[in-house]
Amino acid sequence: MKTFGLFLCIVLYAVAEAAVPQKRGEVDGCMIEGHFAKVGDEYNSIRECSMLLCYKNGSWVGSGCATSACMGPSREVPGDKDKPFPGCCPRKECL
Repeated sequence: MKTFGLFLCIVLYAVAEAAVPQKRGEVDGCMIEGHFAKVGDEYNSIRECSMLLCYKNGSWVGSGCATSACMGPSREVPGDKDKPFPGCCPRKECL
């Protein structure tokens, strides 16, 4: 019975240890959409038309498409999805 108790304690310890995230040290970049970007690098998002910028602490910030308004009627011109930001952004054309 003592052997079983010891075995159970070892198994529970191993499971608890595996559940704790391990610190990997100082990361000099960001993981964005499954890609690694160095600090200061700009990355064109593959999911939506935006530009993402990597910061030193592993975080990133994004810039999206601007919006515009017309005083009168307008029409929306779609962006080219094959172009990087900001070429992929739609734009308004004032009539």
